[in-house]
Amino acid sequence: MKKIASVCAAATLLATGAAAQDMGPDRVYIPLASDHDGDFQNNQNEFNPGILLTWMDRLGGLDYTAGAFIDSGSDPAVHLSVAKLWDLNEDLEFGIVGAVVYSLEDNEAYVAPSLQVNYKNVFANFVSWSDSIGSYSVLGLGLKFDL
Repeated sequence: MKKIASVCAAATLLATGAAAQDMGPDRVYIPLASDHDGDFQNNQNEFNPGILLTWMDRLGGLDYTAGAFIDSGSDPAVHLSVAKLWDLNEDLEFGIVGAVVYSLEDNEAYVAPSLQVNYKNVFANFVSWSDSIGSYSVLGLGLKFDL
């Protein structure tokens, strides 16, 4: 719990510093669940609560996100990403996300490029990759709210 508190405190300081400069986040993502397919070695945690703060349409027209969540290994993790989302209509967005996820327990960072769909206040994020052990895919689901 101490690590989770530290990650949440760091995310809060980041958001507070940005808000103090009148540059507060525009959106909050709340990851909730994930579904895993492929050659995973053990049972993966499919409840992934967290909070991700997003600064939309900033430098280069990109979205920048920072936050923390409980990863698929049931460990606290830090999330940093850059995304490009396109409005398909008033309620629907589609885009690509380049994320780095740092697992505090494993002390390892992972690059996680993905595709994302936002529909109203729900988001779905799809990650797929292969390595020397096998092929994997993860579908993450959660809520999103504009601030």
